[in-house]
Amino acid sequence: MQQTPAPVTIGFSFATTSDSTLKTDRGLASASRIGTIIDGLQVHQFDWNEGDVTDQIGLFAQEAIDVLPESIVNAPTTMPADEEGDDDEYVPAALDYSKIVPILIAECQFLRQRVAALEAP
Repeated sequence: MQQTPAPVTIGFSFATTSDSTLKTDRGLASASRIGTIIDGLQVHQFDWNEGDVTDQIGLFAQEAIDVLPESIVNAPTTMPADEEGDDDEYVPAALDYSKIVPILIAECQFLRQRVAALEAP
């Protein structure tokens, strides 16, 4: 008798402390501020330089650092490897996409309000 393997759950969770008792509320973010951030994030289509991962869509940390600096995990410490391949001190910039989620939620809420207003009789 052939046995079916048990299902395997592979996953991870991004959890960030968000307890309101640890924060001082300054009110809701303005549509203007959210729009400035959204408009400043440039979405690129790209291929990774190493490996076979192609036709990706995402952001470049070097651009996002000017718009949403809190989304940058680490900025590059030096320039990428030179022609001789010397990259011992290079740390590539990394982007924490979870920092962008609240911005996207707010933009969706603002857009929903605008659509509701446009659809109102």
